Amino acid sequence: MGYQGIHCGHSWRTTFSTILNEMDVNSDAIERQLAHNIAGGAVRRAYLRSNFLEQRRAIVQQWANYLDALRDGAVVIPIKW
Repeated sequence: MGYQGIHCGHSWRTTFSTILNEMDVNSDAIERQLAHNIAGGAVRRAYLRSNFLEQRRAIVQQWANYLDALRDGAVVIPIKW
């Protein structure tokens, strides 16, 4: 794909998180999808035990739709480094 030495595997996770957060997807569900702990204090983490399974299924579908749209010619704004 031409990303050798430019974009690593973990960068894809960053891209996934950034784009979905910009789409106003539930950030707690995104963090669970990435196998991260939920942000916040110890009390919040202790009581928030949800795995967000239904939302995570929707996230994966939304991500797949996004990638399909890019593949099929969605408008992509080039970023100049």
